[in-house]
Amino acid sequence: MLFSYETRLGAAALMPRGVRACLGRRMAILRPRAGVDPQFLLYAFLGSEFQETIRRNAVHGATVERIPLNELPAWPIRLPGLAVQRAAARVLGVLDEKASLNIQIAETALQLMDATFASIIGSSATGSTTTFAELSHQGVLEFGDGYRTKRPELGKPGLPILRVAEVQDGRVTPSLIDHVSDSRRGAMGNKVSRVGDVVLTTKGTVGRVSIIPADAPEFVYSPQLCFFRLADPSPFSRYFMFAWFRGEEFRRQARGMKSQTDMADYLSLSDIKSLTITVPDREVERSLSRKLAVLHERVESAYREARSLKALRNVLLPELTSGELRVEEVEGESIIDGAEISVA
Repeated sequence: MLFSYETRLGAAALMPRGVRACLGRRMAILRPRAGVDPQFLLYAFLGSEFQETIRRNAVHGATVERIPLNELPAWPIRLPGLAVQRAAARVLGVLDEKASLNIQIAETALQLMDATFASIIGSSATGSTTTFAELSHQGVLEFGDGYRTKRPELGKPGLPILRVAEVQDGRVTPSLIDHVSDSRRGAMGNKVSRVGDVVLTTKGTVGRVSIIPADAPEFVYSPQLCFFRLADPSPFSRYFMFAWFRGEEFRRQARGMKSQTDMADYLSLSDIKSLTITVPDREVERSLSRKLAVLHERVESAYREARSLKALRNVLLPELTSGELRVEEVEGESIIDGAEISVA
């Protein structure tokens, strides 16, 4: 089992079979002996009980946190009998596998969106070209960057901050850790999220894009994000804009803009205003957007199910690894792939 002993404390994973590699910096290894199931050891390591042990014993340095490896062998970790370990790991593993399968489905649907957009846009003989500045001037598109939060403004109750690392291709993965106090809501203005906003990462890894889903909480955007909010009516749909940001016309322009400074890749609001977008005629755009909407719903539903499965796993994980729930192998019908869960 591989785990991080600096910076990303608590992160761990099993080394895949057939892979030969040398450990990089800040990585360490735990190799189970007889009587310890590797998969269960991973789940026990990730469980809330041992994660709290890590937090309690972490050394807080000047720049990073770390695990004192010389003390790690003395830390307690709960390990039931081998049969119980294997049964619990099997249940949790099924949930993880099903979540991973849904993520693969979502990624395939995203690739189909890209291919559909490129095919129809490439074959369209008519259309018009405009800039984001002109669309804003016409009142059909609102866009802006995030709210620059000052430390005294942090607090609860308040709005969680959506940060650049939490916007992935086609989904948002909020940590819900930092909040801006409700007393600052008036100052946030339009930088508070709305369902259907298209969100683009504009600093560091430029170009990840997602649409705020209906089940997302309300956020305040961080400055490294840019949001795009379409009026009704508008010359194109949010699904068209989402696919356009993943397409070659945007990528080509972004490549020429994002490396203009010596610092991290960055797109400024001035860069965004100058972007040129080609929109096909209305009938072609409507037909394309209908196809994109169906595919995007498949993306969202697959990610939604993956989140639900992971949430269920996170609920079961501490109870299974602590022994509060007992998992027994049974014959005949079962709850999850031949395993039955019962309360000890």
